[in-house]
Parts: sequence; C-alpha cells; structure tokens
Amino acid sequence: MQFKKRILIVCLVVMACTPHLRAQSEARKIVNGMSQAMDHLVTVSARLKRTERIDGVLESGDLRFKVNSKPRKMYIYNIA
Repeated sequence: MQFKKRILIVCLVVMACTPHLRAQSEARKIVNGMSQAMDHLVTVSARLKRTERIDGVLESGDLRFKVNSKPRKMYIYNIA
C-alpha cells in the first residue's frame, strides 16, 4: 500500500510540472526566434540618457547612436 502511495505522489508531481516545462519550451522558441531576427539586422539605433554623481555634483547627458553592419559605420551624437 505504501508503494502505491509513493507512485501516486510521483505521478502527481510529474503531471503538475508538465505545463511549466511546456511554457519554458515556448519561451525558448520565442527567444530563439528573436535571436535569429537580430542576426539579420542591418541598422540599429538607440538613445542613452545618463545621470551620475561626480564629486558631489549631478551630471547628466544624452547620447544617440546608430550602427550599420553593412557597410560598417557608427554614428554617435553627444547631446549635452
């Protein structure tokens, strides 16, 4: 009787974990698709804003950049 209870508990635990494993599998597919899409990018642009404390004074800055992979070029605009 004890053995049957253990088997039942193990089966319930496995069944409870199965949806979680499926969700991980689908998340992995999404991440892989995003990674493959990034391999085909030609141009990427972004904006970086910063605020930092230097010698007790807050300094802020704004930086915009654009990177081309074909041909290799990088444009950086420092907006102070």
